[in-house]
Amino acid sequence: MRKDGEVKWVELFRMADIPVRYHTKIRSEANPYDMQYDDYFKRRAEINRKTAIRDRMFFSSDAYAKLTQWK
Repeated sequence: MRKDGEVKWVELFRMADIPVRYHTKIRSEANPYDMQYDDYFKRRAEINRKTAIRDRMFFSSDAYAKLTQWK
């Protein structure tokens, strides 16, 4: 209840509905300062960017709103 007496509803969602994402282990021989692995680290950065964009889109979309409603 607010200070002015108005009731405010807060919607919760279950954390179990959020998919678990595990980190990808970096190759043990890969060195970011070695030009031989430049493509490898560029590819990793691109994958991380795409994942971050997908996560931001999920949390700002209707999919997130659907998760906040009780099933």
